[in-house]
Amino acid sequence: MPSSAEHLRLRPLAIGLLLAVSGLSLASWGVWTGAVGGVVLGTGLFVSWLLDGVILLVGDPWRASQVTRQVVPHPVQTGQLVNVWLLNDSRLRSSAGWLTTSYQDHVPWEQGWVTVADTINPATGGHGHYGVTPPWRGVVEFGPLRLLANSPLGLWQSGRTNTPVTPLTVWPTTVPMVVPPAAAAETRVATGMGMPRPHLDDTTLREYQPGDDLHRVHWRSLARTNTLLTRAEEPSAVWRTVGVLWARPGADLDAVDLGVELLASWGEAMRRAGQSFDLRLGAETLRQPGRAQLMDALAAVDADDLTTVPAEDELVGTNWCVLVAVAGFEDTTLVVPALDGVAVAIAPPRVVIAGAAGLAAIRVDPGASLADAARALQVGLESRYQTGASQ
Repeated sequence: MPSSAEHLRLRPLAIGLLLAVSGLSLASWGVWTGAVGGVVLGTGLFVSWLLDGVILLVGDPWRASQVTRQVVPHPVQTGQLVNVWLLNDSRLRSSAGWLTTSYQDHVPWEQGWVTVADTINPATGGHGHYGVTPPWRGVVEFGPLRLLANSPLGLWQSGRTNTPVTPLTVWPTTVPMVVPPAAAAETRVATGMGMPRPHLDDTTLREYQPGDDLHRVHWRSLARTNTLLTRAEEPSAVWRTVGVLWARPGADLDAVDLGVELLASWGEAMRRAGQSFDLRLGAETLRQPGRAQLMDALAAVDADDLTTVPAEDELVGTNWCVLVAVAGFEDTTLVVPALDGVAVAIAPPRVVIAGAAGLAAIRVDPGASLADAARALQVGLESRYQTGASQ
């Protein structure tokens, strides 16, 4: 969005102040000693310093300027390069094109102001550009922006501040995961364990066996071959699945971020597999969120909003659940509520993981990488499915 520059500030640079003080000192010395040359030289230095500032003030190149900041890509994932373009229009003062200009932008994750690498010519328009890599998730803002210009002699600097800011949503990092295939199970166990059969693109046929569902009979093959065949593999109905993120009070923020990234990875896998996926964050539940809605919610989540203990009736029965629980700093025991599915406990070895009988709990160290955590969850999911399928 174009923005008008404002809040003009004109300040002398260190070398300019040194020159001004030197000029005044030299002129004073000349008056004291009667040295006319010292008076003339000192006065000339001081006047040159003042005149340099006046020229910059009159020829300010950023007066009535308009600047547009473009941040791409938007949204972005943690660790992905973000390109920031600062575009200025061509209506800037052409008479001041000989002044040195530059940008300083206030960048998230940086301390203070960052000078944009590419300077621009305010007489012809143009752009400045820099790149930055978001180190963590969240909703951040670029700006405000400083428009700087140096005087002809480099003794003064003017600056105008563009107050509008540009928001950016940083999604959590994800790694590929696979929903375990339902190779043998036709039904779920009594507690709701097991996973839904995946959607398959190919349909294979076998001879009809007594007891097979007549809805699976491939009638077109019967007409063509005069043999009763049934679909051995086909898309089956899916049921609601849920991913839950729960953080104990005092949970380490890096551990919470690991839980967010792990749940984002699993949520993406569930969506790709065609499952009906809900997301539970504290007291809030998102029903079948799209990818953007899923990632936006996980990007903005705060650890303080995740301390509500999930209700067991939401985790047992109609849901197949992946619960990611993060232990608090002072916890010695992490009691996981009963659930149909798998619990991932992000906790150091000193914390005891407790829960209902038959709880499938996977421990992940808070310092583990996302790839290692996802691998542990993948193995646990496959093991849990095979256990449920065999019952």
